[in-house]
Amino acid sequence: MSDLVSIQIQFGTSGHRGILGQTFTATHVDAIVYAIIQIMHTQAMPQHVIIGYDCRTGNEGPTGYAMQVAMRLTQAGIRVQLSDQPVPTPVVSDTIRAQGAGLGIMLTASHNPPEYNGLKVNAANGAPAPVALTTEIQTVANAAPSQAPIVPVAIQPVSFVEGFVTRLVAAVESRLGRPSISGTIVVDHRHGTSAPTWRALADALGLHVIHCHPEPLSDFGGLDPNPVSASVLDALGETVRASGAMFGVAHDPDADRFALVDEAGVPCSPEQICMIIAHYWVNQGYGLTGVATTVASSGLIQAFCEQQDCAYYETAVGFKHFSPLFDRAQAGTVFAVESSGGVSASWHTHEKCGFLPAILMAIIVAKTGQSVAQHRAALGRYGAFYFHETALTVSDAQKQRIASGDNLNHVLSVLGAYRSVNRVDGIKVVLDTGWVLWRCSGTEPVVRVYSEGATEAQVTHWLRDIVPALCE
Repeated sequence: MSDLVSIQIQFGTSGHRGILGQTFTATHVDAIVYAIIQIMHTQAMPQHVIIGYDCRTGNEGPTGYAMQVAMRLTQAGIRVQLSDQPVPTPVVSDTIRAQGAGLGIMLTASHNPPEYNGLKVNAANGAPAPVALTTEIQTVANAAPSQAPIVPVAIQPVSFVEGFVTRLVAAVESRLGRPSISGTIVVDHRHGTSAPTWRALADALGLHVIHCHPEPLSDFGGLDPNPVSASVLDALGETVRASGAMFGVAHDPDADRFALVDEAGVPCSPEQICMIIAHYWVNQGYGLTGVATTVASSGLIQAFCEQQDCAYYETAVGFKHFSPLFDRAQAGTVFAVESSGGVSASWHTHEKCGFLPAILMAIIVAKTGQSVAQHRAALGRYGAFYFHETALTVSDAQKQRIASGDNLNHVLSVLGAYRSVNRVDGIKVVLDTGWVLWRCSGTEPVVRVYSEGATEAQVTHWLRDIVPALCE
């Protein structure tokens, strides 16, 4: 593409992301949409696309990226439904399936800072687009010709929130019965897209919600959009303690991720929350087929599955890898969880959803009369697991060296004795009492390092040794 010069479109784990005005521009959006049009016209799929967007700069309005996408697709003869407001990714994902659309497009950079934007593509089943599709989109987009100016066409935006809430509540009630929730939860929206959906869910479930930072703002009000940041969880915990709430939840701007603190403000990992839900599911006899997770998630999940005699699935990082497992679940339930804060179920959207785990936890606490902390303590029957994740900012040369494994032998010599090396996604070194994993981001100059051990001291020791070794 002539005006992209050397700035190429690259799809990572979940879409193309870049810095506004630099590595993410209207030209990039045009190229991606051009590729989607070419692919849709040559494949036997519904010529219908669901379009959503978060509240980042440039997404909304008659000249925003979302309208740009809608008009380009409409002029190509593809039917579009465009959200009438900034909307969470799981809402768009669920709407794709409900409307029988061929694809969904979401303008968001997820938990990245406000100077970033991005474009996600979801498949007809609502899941993040598979690698084969995003690779084809990327290839066609990077060879796309410059696009003619947009000829304005009338687009009537519609609301997706009400339908999503109706379907989610019905799915939960059909399995757990009509919930009676007398407690309160705190939700920190971080000035993202989640407040309208939570208000509708609260009304439908009779749940009392204390809303923090509900107004959608393009700069997130200066707040950190990553819900797992220590500062976010500390502030959320203070509000939970002061209000006497059952627990607190924070979301990223597009609300596909969640972070949860218990009634005392103590953070719970996504794996812990998913296992509390799965444990309750088994005890109530609701039919648990299995639990899916990734190479970067806690061993708690495998220990649970072994004790409960249900299937354990481990995939590469990215929620798209769970979709085939969801499809095979049939009448049973498969839960899926990522350590980065993504959870869903086979009977819900095939995209990660920040709303589902919070709703299920509220119901479980209300029905059992036990607090989140009590439920978390009961997970001790599956063993002790201390997990930590960090991110390293690296140069392109360092990133390439780390990704290629050129320095693997050096890192292994620093770690000492090990059992195996897993290269399904990144490089995972399995040790006697834990593991260390490092993965390079597909869209950022970042290497993510994960570790889990039987004690906190082990994890601290491994990370202290491995971080400098990776960058040498």
